[in-house]
Amino acid sequence: MQKLVCAALGFAIAVILSTSAHTQNLQLEPVSVAFQPGQLATTLTVKNRSAVASSVQIRPFRWSQSGGEDVLLPTDLLAVSPPIVRIEPGQTQTFRLVLRHPTVGDEACFRVLLDELPSASSPGSVRIALRLSVPVFAPALPQRPGTLSWRVGHDERGPFLAAQNQGGNHVRVLNLRLTTAAGSAVPVRSGQLPYVLPKAEQIWRLERSGPVQAGAPMRVSAISDAGPITGSVRVDGR
Repeated sequence: MQKLVCAALGFAIAVILSTSAHTQNLQLEPVSVAFQPGQLATTLTVKNRSAVASSVQIRPFRWSQSGGEDVLLPTDLLAVSPPIVRIEPGQTQTFRLVLRHPTVGDEACFRVLLDELPSASSPGSVRIALRLSVPVFAPALPQRPGTLSWRVGHDERGPFLAAQNQGGNHVRVLNLRLTTAAGSAVPVRSGQLPYVLPKAEQIWRLERSGPVQAGAPMRVSAISDAGPITGSVRVDGR
């Protein structure tokens, strides 16, 4: 079974180079889908805001995390229809998302990839294929909120901050800040996806110039959907 491994999977644009540019303009709502516990069906809408028709393919993937990277595997646990559709200018298409069965245990996490299929272009033009990646979460009952523990480590790519989620639901981490006991900020590189999935570890890369010393006490602060996050950070030896 083929799998996709992405260090930062979000909005991706693939460009076929040529002499002029033309891109479709698709509006997606919502940008993140959350089933209610026990809910088996919901919808996703896409509006074509451009002046030309757009052909769209939509595919569901089971989403997990390994080694700080996102892993996508084809799945039949989530059905999405219609799988391929043509959206006329100014028109809106509604896609139906259906869970095969209620979630049991930890929250089920998916990614729905929506690909704009390049149309035949005239000589000297550019075909730009747009990919939208939509997170989809299906919690179980009873819900078990995500609980994060933090550590700073070091590998061949340099220092990193890692969050381990021991809970049964994902945690979205925003405005992440790492500081020393003296209050000095350790720069955290931007661009990392903010999600820590259940029973998974997410990694944020740190700037090498940051004051990271083995055994030194550090603190982390951030904002989640459930409110502020604060905690101590274990610094691993090198």
